[in-house]
Amino acid sequence: MRTGRIDQARAHVAAGQAARIDAISSHHAVILAGSAPLAADDEQADTLFQAALAVPDADQWPFELGRIQLAYGQWLRRRSDWTAARVHLEQAQEIFRRLQAEPWAKRACEELRTAGTPQTAATVPGLASLSPQEPRIAELAAQGMTNKQIGQLLHASPRTIGAHLYKIFPKLGITSRVMLRDSLLAL
Repeated sequence: MRTGRIDQARAHVAAGQAARIDAISSHHAVILAGSAPLAADDEQADTLFQAALAVPDADQWPFELGRIQLAYGQWLRRRSDWTAARVHLEQAQEIFRRLQAEPWAKRACEELRTAGTPQTAATVPGLASLSPQEPRIAELAAQGMTNKQIGQLLHASPRTIGAHLYKIFPKLGITSRVMLRDSLLAL
């Protein structure tokens, strides 16, 4: 689907359904059920996502369940259903964190941020990766100081401060100075 080969994706799902691969095991059932909404029209996708999440014994396959939650959350977010999207994205993030699947947890975290959820130290991977100077810059920016004021205080150019903030925001999972303040308060 992501490569634009929609017809092939739909044919693949249909072939799996026709072959009844979902009867082989609960693992196959979860994979097939999770694939169906990805290849479906928007009118059918919501029902198919819900059916995929309701597959018996789906919780035995947490990685696949997390992928379904992530895909459903992304689908809901693209339709501006922010509240429902956040629920599924948070569940996906929790599953991936538990499995220590950090690239997937980070992806869910980024989707949550896009959906408007402020990220805190507990939910943001890479918080510990701030350089020694970045926490001070973040703190000053959160207090409302401009890049020029921070630069004067720390003996750096406003452009250098901007570069640091450009690196800090994704590390904290935020997109604005207001979110920066809230993120630091949560620490």
